[in-house]
Amino acid sequence: MKKVLICAFTLTLFGGMYAQEDAKDRKLNDGTMAEIEKEGWTKKGTNSLLFNQAAFSNWVAGGVNSAGLLANMDYEFNYRKGKHMWDNRFILGYGFQTNEGEDTKKTDDIIDLTSKYRRQINESKWYVGAAANFKTQFTKGYEYSDLDGDGTDERYVTSNFMAPGYLQIGAGFDYLPNENFELNIHPITSKMTFVTDDKVFREYSDPNTYTEVEKFGVDPGDSFRYELGMFVGARHKMNLMKNITLDHQIGLYSNYFDHPERVDISYSALLNMQINKYISAQLTGDLLYDHDQLRELQVKQTLGIGLTYAFEK
Repeated sequence: MKKVLICAFTLTLFGGMYAQEDAKDRKLNDGTMAEIEKEGWTKKGTNSLLFNQAAFSNWVAGGVNSAGLLANMDYEFNYRKGKHMWDNRFILGYGFQTNEGEDTKKTDDIIDLTSKYRRQINESKWYVGAAANFKTQFTKGYEYSDLDGDGTDERYVTSNFMAPGYLQIGAGFDYLPNENFELNIHPITSKMTFVTDDKVFREYSDPNTYTEVEKFGVDPGDSFRYELGMFVGARHKMNLMKNITLDHQIGLYSNYFDHPERVDISYSALLNMQINKYISAQLTGDLLYDHDQLRELQVKQTLGIGLTYAFEK
């Protein structure tokens, strides 16, 4: 029920905000929709280096000295020619946090590469095409737990580069009324899951004893899982007010042959608050539900202020 409500709320949010943007576009263009970007190559991107920090000295209420750093790259390379469109987006991110007296722990780790080819259907806002998406991470992820009761947390590998790695390839129809909104309906979508580090299958009962269990839908001893299903997604970009933008997207995936009612849900949002040309504050939020990973809603949120360099040409 929780994931259904989340899905319904998110789609309603997309629909409501798109309707507002759609009305603005019609008004601004005297009854016509905003044009999809100019022909040829369009290159744009953002580089961000964000900081967070806390320091205490003789502070009666207490506190832990800490410092964190988050680096992010978000590039888009898009091509337009007549009825043809080829869109490419590359997102790379890595962050860590250091608390006094503790090991450094990462707070973000993402590799997300997407490529889409589309061809316009007649003179409509509908396109037919195909898309590919690859996701993984740079380094190992750990769970920290004091299994031997000595008061010190040990760390256990829970993920790594290509453990998991996801490759999703699909074909279908896209609706693009303007450059700020798109809807993807891909009834034929293959999803491939890779797990290339055997350590992620381990579940420890104490620091030296473990059993191997299924992780990310892949059984111990295997390194690959294939699924065929349907993908529905949307992306929306909007200006909330001057110098404040929201870019968010949602993806829904259902496996045709293995519990199709268990819909995988992924939602991500980036709220960028530009202070001046090179300084901004960014708030990110991610929601993920994947029955094969964890049968609970996964939530990630980051907030930082720092240097941002954006380009478009």
